[in-house]
Amino acid sequence: MLNNYKYTEILKSIRAIDESTAKIKIQHVELFTNPPHLVFTIITNIPLADSVILDIQKTLASYMPSNFKDVKVITKKVKADEELVKSVLFNKLSVSYLYLTIKQEDIFVSQRQDTVKITVRLQPSQQTLYTSNRVSNQLIEYLSNEFCEDFVIEIKDKAETEYVDDLEEADASDFFTAPMRTITVKDVNSYISYDKTDTAVYIADALATRGEVYVCGIITGIREMQTKTGKTMFLIDFTDKIARLTGKFFAKDKKVQAIKLLKENEGVIFKGEMGEFNGYPDFSIKNIGLCTFPEDFVPERRAGKPVPGKYKKIFPCEVEDVTQLDMFTEVDYVPGCLIGHTFVVFDIETTGLDNVNDRITEIGAVKIVDGKIVYGFSTLINPLKPIPKDIQALTGINDEMVADKPTFSEVVGDFYKYIDGATLIAHNANFDVSFIKKSAEREGYYVENNYLDTMEIARKNVLGLKNYKLNTICEHFGIQFLHHRAMSDAHATAKMFLEIIKLKKCLPN
Repeated sequence: MLNNYKYTEILKSIRAIDESTAKIKIQHVELFTNPPHLVFTIITNIPLADSVILDIQKTLASYMPSNFKDVKVITKKVKADEELVKSVLFNKLSVSYLYLTIKQEDIFVSQRQDTVKITVRLQPSQQTLYTSNRVSNQLIEYLSNEFCEDFVIEIKDKAETEYVDDLEEADASDFFTAPMRTITVKDVNSYISYDKTDTAVYIADALATRGEVYVCGIITGIREMQTKTGKTMFLIDFTDKIARLTGKFFAKDKKVQAIKLLKENEGVIFKGEMGEFNGYPDFSIKNIGLCTFPEDFVPERRAGKPVPGKYKKIFPCEVEDVTQLDMFTEVDYVPGCLIGHTFVVFDIETTGLDNVNDRITEIGAVKIVDGKIVYGFSTLINPLKPIPKDIQALTGINDEMVADKPTFSEVVGDFYKYIDGATLIAHNANFDVSFIKKSAEREGYYVENNYLDTMEIARKNVLGLKNYKLNTICEHFGIQFLHHRAMSDAHATAKMFLEIIKLKKCLPN
């Protein structure tokens, strides 16, 4: 019923429904004749809304013969957890490839974004059998039918005494274990199927979780979008005065109007699913409640190492102008709203997008005091692991450049001192801030600074751009810089932020 061409076409159509279906795979199809219908089992690495499942059923039905238009969909949520992949692969090898005599300790699994790398250690005689029987291709096909992620398999000589994986597995110290802090809100009313729970976790803590979570805050913006299939999706920006988050909500019928009636500065509490998409936090809103967010809310500070009394390794320095403004840009005017405020605009370069397994290779930051860029903080960092070739090509930072540089544990105290008392600013801030937080937590420092996202600010105040990437916005303002190096990106972001504030004439909420 499904030849390879039609299967590929169907899968392409399903994956185009919206971003939550981008990695879906069809595991198997069952045909029933009394009454005639088809049951498709699909696997997904993130939760699917009921409306999305309905769209999948309609898409599948459109490809079926007229006597099999009744289509049902069963979803299996499978996340390629490293231990789970290792277990599944070991079982497969033990049953189907007995001649390889594999032990579980011969299998190493690591992950970056949606790619899972597997290393199998074999004796030379086993390698010949493995290669001649094209076992890698068979295993990748098998795993691809069980998980949504992409797989790469390499073989290493079992005689090697040392194994170094360029995607090293995280140890227990890499994971945040402190209890999550909670906020209690008042006057909770169900707005869209909310259960009236009045307690939520801090957004900053929720970003480190995966699964169902309650978060709350004050709405700072609402955007309406249409998916490729014509569905209405809202992006709701909100803050709990410590961190910011954008939740997505798929609406239809009366719910569309209900979301349009929500207003900025309104208190909300959401029940939703915290996941990950392309390496970034991804929050899907399921239920919405209205509430009164406490005006006297004082954030509970995590207990951690104090701010160091002095700089030890990396010292703030005079800022070298690594960006240029065009001749028509006014540089001396300082809006009054900036007086009395201190910001640290920063950017990081890393070995990848996973803040658990990847590491920081460079920090660049500039400080804005009373509307003036005053001094910077810049250092390359030895990540204590190889930098992937594609990342080297993107950033220009290679293993040789960082070999004699300090480690993050050696510079984190200085950076913690540098940002003390400042509001952080970054472009696509959730990535940079979550990476800094996770990295600092490993060393006993808890970054609790408020932060602003210049991508979000630009979307609201610089209309009509083709996209809101850093280089696109800077080009709009005539700011020239060396992209994908931390100090240059940070300095350009700072100048861009100041230009937007000059237009806006007030600070973002």
